Amino acid sequence: MLLGFVLAAVSPAVVVPSMLWLQSEGYGMDKGIPTLVMAAASFDDVVAITGFGVTMGVVFATGNLAWTVAKGPLEAVVGMLYGVIVGFPLWYLPDKDHPEKATLRAALLIASGVAVMFVSRRLEFGGSGALGCISVAFVAAFGWKREHDGAAAASKTCSVLWEIFQPTLFGLIGAEVQIKNLDKATIFLGLAVIGTALSFRIMTTFLVVYGANLTIKERLFVAIAWLPKATVQAAIGSSALDFARTIKADDDIIQVASQVLTIAVLSILATAPTGAAAIALAAPRLLHKDKPGDEEAADKPRDEAAAPVQPDSGRL
Repeated sequence: MLLGFVLAAVSPAVVVPSMLWLQSEGYGMDKGIPTLVMAAASFDDVVAITGFGVTMGVVFATGNLAWTVAKGPLEAVVGMLYGVIVGFPLWYLPDKDHPEKATLRAALLIASGVAVMFVSRRLEFGGSGALGCISVAFVAAFGWKREHDGAAAASKTCSVLWEIFQPTLFGLIGAEVQIKNLDKATIFLGLAVIGTALSFRIMTTFLVVYGANLTIKERLFVAIAWLPKATVQAAIGSSALDFARTIKADDDIIQVASQVLTIAVLSILATAPTGAAAIALAAPRLLHKDKPGDEEAADKPRDEAAAPVQPDSGRL
């Protein structure tokens, strides 16, 4: 189950830029397909990260079984409550007229996320950390979007920081994989698990969007767009191994956690470039492209188009 949640998440670092490119090119805009994919991917990531945190708590739990079972849902509730309690004040901090509003908002958002991650781990409520970090950003952005510039300024600041930390994240997870310690069975079985999971995911996604008023080609594209995996796998793939080493777990548990990390890395290598290429190649073939004048024609008032022609009085 732990591995399942690791592999379930879609990579926003691959999907979101691809969907923004589709929007700029006009592909699928008539039915809002890029927006649909981005929104569904965000929800998918929240569920996967939350499930991973809860499962981590169950796998490494010690003591009373009843408390272990109840702790998972409790961690999710605590994480969401943290997001509401901390995110709501960020609507008003700092003042909306402050000259450094964007920088301060980004700093407060990052600080609140880092704080909940460290505190939750300290209190052994690891599942609350990831969900709390996501929830506080969601609540804060919901309030910021009421302003004319929305959350764009703070998002831009965070994007700059992400460009710095993204190579570090992938570099660290790559360094954890010891090539000499890998056995062929783990690699082949890992690829088999990834391939099987992706096959079922494509079929399930194709069926789920049946009632979304999409054509067969558009439903197939949505299924393809959910293939890439990268960012989330890099972020949480090594968590089980790190925690197992911290608590000095048995060698068997460390070995299983290492296999989870290895398969997470394999999923990145196998699906991130392939998924991005598949989206770019499939969009022109499966999606309708709006013409540049379509939106203007649709926005043109009907009464203006139907206005009667006034006779030229000079010719009467």
